[in-house]
Amino acid sequence: MGKEHVRVVNNVHLIAPSWSYVYVIVGEKLAFIDTGLPQYFEDIKKYVADLGHRLQDISLIINTHVHEDHVACNKALKDICRAKLAVHELDAKYIENPDDFLKDTFRHVPPSKEYVTESKSWKDKVDIFLKDGDTVDLSDTTLKVVHAPGHTQGSICLYDKERKVLFSGDALQGTTEFVKEFGPVTGLYTNLDAYIRSIQRLLSLDLDMILPGHPDIIKNPNTRKELENCLERVSYMNDKILQNLQKTEMTLEKLTEALGIPVDEWNLTSIESHIKYLLNKGLVKKKGTYYSLP
Repeated sequence: MGKEHVRVVNNVHLIAPSWSYVYVIVGEKLAFIDTGLPQYFEDIKKYVADLGHRLQDISLIINTHVHEDHVACNKALKDICRAKLAVHELDAKYIENPDDFLKDTFRHVPPSKEYVTESKSWKDKVDIFLKDGDTVDLSDTTLKVVHAPGHTQGSICLYDKERKVLFSGDALQGTTEFVKEFGPVTGLYTNLDAYIRSIQRLLSLDLDMILPGHPDIIKNPNTRKELENCLERVSYMNDKILQNLQKTEMTLEKLTEALGIPVDEWNLTSIESHIKYLLNKGLVKKKGTYYSLP
């Protein structure tokens, strides 16, 4: 996707310099939902100016979760505007201590030196520790925090009930556009049980529009269908895993390879989440480092 800067609805604007989305809510002051990567800085600066504001007008930054493509521009903006930073209490520790993020995230494959360096640059003080049910008041916009773990333990969505709009971050891992980008074997979760419960909970919301962290914006009549697609993608992945284990027992690494996806930390973590889910259901058994059907 090329560079885009558009008003999405009412006072909500989208800055999309690349594949990651940054949202700006405009009032007397500005509030950002995610900040993207450091190279987004000039695009953000230009669009804020086009809105008739300065970066110093940013009063609040909310991170939907702690991954680099959502938080890495936090510090560059905060150094100028001194905005308050709000993060869910379970992910906040990774902003304040990126070493914990690296230790807890890279359990299978060591991170590259470049990634280690980049992650350390996120380090910052969290001012507001969000939790489920909190409300964020932004002039004429009120957002409710919906804890939606699965992608990360502290993933959140922000729900504007009045306008029926959901800022979903990366809580949705199986939408049509997501599958187009990553292929049929897809999804990045750290906890599949939690992810399923989160999607089921989001299905109970009255939604006209979903504003995700990556392409594309979802509007009625497709909001419910795209949430259902996320659950269908989970079932598809579980079936593919069982089909492969029916052939022979496999380690996590061999299973990931057999599914035709890169054997990297993100995919290993996701497939491991599926395996844990299937183990709890009694559909898979484990012996040493090998998995097989009962």
